[in-house]
Amino acid sequence: MLKDIKAENALVGDLEDAESFLNECDMLISNFHGERILHSLGSNALKNDQLYEGGAYFLFEVANILNKELSHG
Repeated sequence: MLKDIKAENALVGDLEDAESFLNECDMLISNFHGERILHSLGSNALKNDQLYEGGAYFLFEVANILNKELSHG
């Protein structure tokens, strides 16, 4: 399924795997442990959607933004 993601790079792994790539990425979708790593890099953006419904809502929100950008870009 990763080959179907229209992105320059997509990494699936644990946060230690992702930590070396975070300076190059636009978005990190993670559990609350991701906040600690992002703060260590000087990032302060945080969106907190809880439980399954909140997480699903956030993913659809991002997908809609990306779809809009791709169709108008």
